[in-house]
Amino acid sequence: MIGTELAPALNESTNRFLLELNRFSSQNFNSVPSTGGWTAGQVAEHILLSDISIHRVLEGGFEFAGRKVDEKVELIRQALINRENKLQAPSAAIPSDFLKDPLSLQEKITRERNSIVQFINSVEEDSLCSLREHRFFGKLTVTEWVWFLIYHTDRHIEQLKLIESEK
Repeated sequence: MIGTELAPALNESTNRFLLELNRFSSQNFNSVPSTGGWTAGQVAEHILLSDISIHRVLEGGFEFAGRKVDEKVELIRQALINRENKLQAPSAAIPSDFLKDPLSLQEKITRERNSIVQFINSVEEDSLCSLREHRFFGKLTVTEWVWFLIYHTDRHIEQLKLIESEK
């Protein structure tokens, strides 16, 4: 089972993200930072939308990888930890401008992440996900998609810390 290593790492990432979200009051959750950009609520919605999209990719079918299943993990990590790289979210993961309810979003993120953990705990052999390629990294394995989720979450934890420091 590939979830043995990945599930704890994803759960830890989720917990750190939710902890960071909890630092925002209901009022600050939807406040635009003084330097502009997304609110904490929009960051949370973006994570949820990304998780939903990636979960669909994970469950969309597999094909033989023909390479190491973690070959692109370091490339993904390097691209996402560098906050100097300004990345444009895909249209499916762009948050709305509507006010967000912090508790509702946290519950939805938790539910989606738990569902992803259940899925990776059920996968016996890692393979390429065949439903869709990542726009920068191409075809990814289940392992690589999960590490993408983790590093993507880490990137947005740092964004939340910046938003909080601007309060």
